[in-house]
Amino acid sequence: MDSRISPWISEPVRRKAFLEQYWYYAVELAQGLMTPGQRFPNVALTRDLLSRVDLAGTRCLDIGTMEGLVPVLLKRRGADDVVAVDGLDFSDKIACVKAAYGVDFAYLPNVMSGSMLRALDERFAGETTRYRYAGGIRPQRSFDVVVCSGVLYHVFSPFHVLATARSALRNGGLLIIETAALPLDAYMMQYNFAGTGYVLGPSDTWFPTVPLLDHFLRFLKLIPLDACWLPAGDHLIRFACIARAAGHRPTLPQETLMEQATWNLEYDTLLRSDFALDGGTAPVAYATADAKPVYRPGLGTCDLHATMRARKPLEPTTDMVELHLDQTT
Repeated sequence: MDSRISPWISEPVRRKAFLEQYWYYAVELAQGLMTPGQRFPNVALTRDLLSRVDLAGTRCLDIGTMEGLVPVLLKRRGADDVVAVDGLDFSDKIACVKAAYGVDFAYLPNVMSGSMLRALDERFAGETTRYRYAGGIRPQRSFDVVVCSGVLYHVFSPFHVLATARSALRNGGLLIIETAALPLDAYMMQYNFAGTGYVLGPSDTWFPTVPLLDHFLRFLKLIPLDACWLPAGDHLIRFACIARAAGHRPTLPQETLMEQATWNLEYDTLLRSDFALDGGTAPVAYATADAKPVYRPGLGTCDLHATMRARKPLEPTTDMVELHLDQTT
């Protein structure tokens, strides 16, 4: 057995207790030893988009990391620096996964969406102090790639979380969003008022439509590039998209209020234009799928709803919903 992970699984009683904890992801910790995991198919959407991003040398943020599946893939694909945040504290499981996969990344537990930028600021301040005294690589506050998978429909204000994710992303960087959504051609969100949900019940909150998500992204100076989806019950889908941070808001002619809405006093407190100024503007490379997305003529953005309608749903394989020791995507 690999000595790096032996503190957690070498002794039978401790191994049994360790594996009987709640595990969100199914992760191979040693040859033939898998955590129970939930094997939710939505992670396949995130991995599909992430597999086409050139991660070499990038600085990445994973929001809602759980046991760190996404950071492992980011590091194995060549990311230089990865920060993973979560509202829960899975420190023991994160340490075990890091050891099993031979990767290292920063883990910030117990971070709620409203305090995320403050937590990232505090880490940046600590890294800056260390750099002044010890040298090495100059720290950056901004990120090249931000992943927010399976989070938006668990928070009370999805737009605020999107704005936080965008604030941490430098212009030219890429944001991957995955969430439960409504496939309706309308600008609306459905609130899970009955608490019945379809995954975890009362922790499910808002289900946005795909057009509204598209609008939110462009309102936050993000250019939608691509999307994928799969069915999720009677009236919902799981939907993932990737968008590039820009210096402007791509606006449709009928969206007459988009620019005026930025006059709202709250807008500049949500979209922190001062946060991610240190990472340059060079675009992070992304290769679209063979089935090309539907683009809006003259606007240069992917029409997320039209792309969803044109694309067949993704069919996840077992390898796409589990993390194995030999995987890089």
